[in-house]
Amino acid sequence: MKHQDRLAADAVIEFHPEAFSVKGKKLMGRNSAGNGFLEAYFRYSTDTKKRIWVEDRAHAVEFTNLAKGCRSTKPIHIYGKERGHLIEEAGTIFHAAPGLAQHAFQRSLHGADRWSICGVTHTLLSDRVMDAIAAMVTAPVKEWDAVVCTSSVARSVVEGVFEAECERLRERLGAKKFPRPLFEIIPLGVHCDRFGSNQIQKNEARNRFGIAEDEIAVLFVGRLSFHAKAHPAAMDMAVANAARNRKVVIVEYGIFPNEPIAKAFEETARALAPGIRRIVLDGSNRDIANEAWACADVFCSLSDNHQETFGLTPVEAMAAGLPVVVSDWNGYRDTVRDGIDGFRIRTTAPHSDFGTDLVRQYASGVLNYDYYCGILSQFVGVDIDEATKAFEALFASPELRQKMGEAGRARAMSEFDWSVVYPKYEKLWKELAERRRAASSGNPAGKVASPWPARANPFSVFASFPSVLIDQHSRIYSTNRSHASHIDTCRKLASFSLVNPLLPTTNVIAEILSKIPAAGIVISELFPIVPLEQASNLIQILAWCAKIGAVRVDPARESATQ
Repeated sequence: MKHQDRLAADAVIEFHPEAFSVKGKKLMGRNSAGNGFLEAYFRYSTDTKKRIWVEDRAHAVEFTNLAKGCRSTKPIHIYGKERGHLIEEAGTIFHAAPGLAQHAFQRSLHGADRWSICGVTHTLLSDRVMDAIAAMVTAPVKEWDAVVCTSSVARSVVEGVFEAECERLRERLGAKKFPRPLFEIIPLGVHCDRFGSNQIQKNEARNRFGIAEDEIAVLFVGRLSFHAKAHPAAMDMAVANAARNRKVVIVEYGIFPNEPIAKAFEETARALAPGIRRIVLDGSNRDIANEAWACADVFCSLSDNHQETFGLTPVEAMAAGLPVVVSDWNGYRDTVRDGIDGFRIRTTAPHSDFGTDLVRQYASGVLNYDYYCGILSQFVGVDIDEATKAFEALFASPELRQKMGEAGRARAMSEFDWSVVYPKYEKLWKELAERRRAASSGNPAGKVASPWPARANPFSVFASFPSVLIDQHSRIYSTNRSHASHIDTCRKLASFSLVNPLLPTTNVIAEILSKIPAAGIVISELFPIVPLEQASNLIQILAWCAKIGAVRVDPARESATQ
């Protein structure tokens, strides 16, 4: 069967617990997104098997437990470093980050068309992520690979960095050919069946948190960080302005990175919204998540940070049936329809001429990442008057709140439920398989002489080291140590334990050596008469036999460098 006739179109999930875990005090949006994706994989994958690639076998145990928790009964196939080449059985490896370079180099050792690589964007601002995107230009990334961009703005950033690196190489090296992966927009998803509440549940949640029946609760969910998520000033001022004589309470459900930031939030609220009551719920307590959503009348997220690329919480709020007030920023403009599901509030930021000094300070290490993204956000504005009008409209009309909440929930279910989103991944993986098939049949992309120069074969790079190179043209001779007892004695020594997993049994090695005549033999003449399964490793076997003195190599064919 030809290689292009057996190309698979499923995926192996590269699994590391940190990328898919929602445990702990440092919960990030990518953790929630990864966890949701993994559950969607268990619930909606059409593959007959569950396939994962792990660096640590202990991670496979955690994956298995997660599968059981999601009631998945399909068999699990585990791939590790030693079985990486078997990714071809599935067709694609899914990597929960946007950079594909490292995987592309690893694949190149087997053949560039053996499988596809699929990544996904989360935060794009950090130097590590930016470097990973730029590295794809010179790595052996192919047209049958893909980066899933979770929003249109995320794709514009990825494409911008990729094209800027192409232009740099055009100017520096005169380069002309830049294979480009597919940059596909697929949003993050939510499990809508986890959201929504009836009136009894709403009343119970409000009673638990001490919210009166005549109070309007404005909910924020997410990291409570003014430098890395959303500065609270715009929300505080707009809610205070819109409240007038109404009773309004702000509910913040999230995690503060540290105590000084918690105090900064409290100080900001006292100064800018002195008449507004504030309730802070511990975001690390996942048991109260449903009640946090249920207690609210309006959801607000006025994100102003360049770290944000999609924004999962507005979609969760829509799934919960809440009207939303969000900034017209990043992926929010892909998810929230202004005037239908809620309101998108105008944002401002400096022209691109601004920021050069900040980039220099970040690149040189004067600013660390937290300070860098925090300072950038200080110059992003959210129109407070526009936000005030949005809150006024929602505060004044329960009917508008209900109408927008219902519209948002319908949109979340039809566009962002994982049952709708996950099949888009499978459709993409099938498209990548078709791209590989077309490339393989038209212009095969097999192995090249040095597919990964920085990880080249050491017996090639260091070929000048030995006096004699052993190859198929070398003549070898048996010695008085060419027998099973000597081979077995050596193999039992701790000093030879490293090589044992790479060699056949002692009896097989002895059988191979028994076929060497007294006059010696050219190695190529041994290939037809050794066990078929050992032929491909014959040079390796004989090289080790030379190490223990079981064979002698004719020194007549000296290294070409001598």
